[in-house]
Amino acid sequence: TEIREPRLDMLSSPLVRLLEAADDELRDEIVAALRGYGDNVLRCLMPALRSAAALPPAARPRNGLDVVARDCGERLGAIIARPPRDEDDWSIEWTGCGCNLCDALGTFLGSRPRRVFEWPLATDGRRHVHTQIDSAELPVRHQTRRQGRPYTLVLTKTGELFTREQEARHKAETDLAWLTSAWE
Repeated sequence: TEIREPRLDMLSSPLVRLLEAADDELRDEIVAALRGYGDNVLRCLMPALRSAAALPPAARPRNGLDVVARDCGERLGAIIARPPRDEDDWSIEWTGCGCNLCDALGTFLGSRPRRVFEWPLATDGRRHVHTQIDSAELPVRHQTRRQGRPYTLVLTKTGELFTREQEARHKAETDLAWLTSAWE
């Protein structure tokens, strides 16, 4: 996130310029491609819409951005409409590299009631799991209990899972309110 979000934000201005310069066919292709991405693309699209909204109305690349604005509105509305996470739902959606370790980690993460997983793993396995958790920025604390052989990797899902979801809902509400006022 700390790398991806600033880079997506930096792409927003070139995206606006690209939509300005594109003919109708290319603009339609670009907009269709953007629709194919998950909700993470909002981190690029919302800054693009904000920068375009600051332009004089005649300078806005309306055709493409109107469609992008509608798509963002639908995405934000869907985020807001999701029911809040149940207090006992500790499941985390995640897919790893497809190896056996990632499959086992995915099973633990996907479990609604399970919060702690004590996993005897050799050094290379622990390193791989640590890397997967850190690179995906999963709300999971990972510690190694250094007794016995192999050492035990203790994974614990954290309350940040709920905090992130609440923050995402709040951001979606704020963004949708702005979008509705700026893009009608």
